[in-house]
Amino acid sequence: MAPAVINYWTLDEALQLIRALQPLTRKYGYHLCLGGGVLNKGESKKDLDLYFLTLDSSKSEPAKLVPFLTSMWGIGTDLRNGYPIEEGSPYKFKLKYNYNGLRIDVFII
Repeated sequence: MAPAVINYWTLDEALQLIRALQPLTRKYGYHLCLGGGVLNKGESKKDLDLYFLTLDSSKSEPAKLVPFLTSMWGIGTDLRNGYPIEEGSPYKFKLKYNYNGLRIDVFII
């Protein structure tokens, strides 16, 4: 009998991904954090919410981080649906990616 294919995010899968990416995101000046349903409930059938927080805002490079993420997951879709970032919002980018058929929402501060 073949193992079941999981088509949703679990905490274990998220942690594996975060632990692999964390050292790589530091060179762009970012710390990687988990949020949303996977953090709060241990799983999500919708998406994985990843937050990229600046280690030191004077050294963060969001313009280089986005192409790095694109090189792994393909071109991200803007979550703002064409609207500008709200005034006062800390986010520079809000993007949706597809990773092995699973959705990842990325929020970059």
